[in-house]
Amino acid sequence: MVNDKKIIFHIQLWFLLLVLLGACGPTQNEAESSEVVISEEMTAIPMNEEVTVAKMMVLVSSAYSTNIFINREFGMAGQPLEEVIDGTYLFMNVKVTNYSDSELELSQRFGVLGVPEDGYIWPKFADMTEQVNKNDVTYHLDEEFYDKDMTLGAGKTKEVQLFIALSTRTYPVSLVLFDPESGEPIEMLEIIPTEEWYVISNMKAQELIEERFPSSRIVAKEIMGYQFEDEAEGGFYYPFEVTTDGEVSYYFVKRDTSEIYSATFDERYADYPAVPGGIVK
Repeated sequence: MVNDKKIIFHIQLWFLLLVLLGACGPTQNEAESSEVVISEEMTAIPMNEEVTVAKMMVLVSSAYSTNIFINREFGMAGQPLEEVIDGTYLFMNVKVTNYSDSELELSQRFGVLGVPEDGYIWPKFADMTEQVNKNDVTYHLDEEFYDKDMTLGAGKTKEVQLFIALSTRTYPVSLVLFDPESGEPIEMLEIIPTEEWYVISNMKAQELIEERFPSSRIVAKEIMGYQFEDEAEGGFYYPFEVTTDGEVSYYFVKRDTSEIYSATFDERYADYPAVPGGIVK
């Protein structure tokens, strides 16, 4: 069953589209710009409902939105390599079945339509079928395991995770399904994150410090990990050197909470001129 709600789309949007090769539809790495118009009445299909188009069944089971990408390849300090952006990453967990008698190229079948500034975005794919943690909505692989191309054999099913980066956290976005022969959009699924987690970026942290000390000279330092003695697990902090009337002080913004901390000294972290102390009210 599909949602009875009807949405009329009158959108004219320029976006990157691969030149049709025979019966090929759109893919990610085209350098030629084409105009694609969605100007028909299209049913908005919610997540967790199966849709079958052009001999392909699609079921979006969950979606996770976050602005921190955790690569689990451990660095020298034993910590995952984490990348924070001001926009957001979106991970969509999708079950796909190929009912045709030939192989499908999934990159020709999926596109994501978000806010106008993003236009169409072609996702990257990772095969999650054999992943032990695939049922954890927040779980994703390291970035190197996502690829712009993925094939699905005739009569086969895969559990796939689609990955994109968006400029804003504006939802819902639309997962658009394309006809592989005409290259036209033929169906659309409404994507709303099942779970969300956001941390503050270095740039946003500096803005907080600048608001707190508008007349001071502020120098951002490299992010550091710190664990208070009474904490079971440490956290990450953005350090800032703040100079006011010639006097230098240090302040820290906790990445996961945006709280501002004053500075203190800790012999356990003797290589640092200061570490987080108490929360600044």
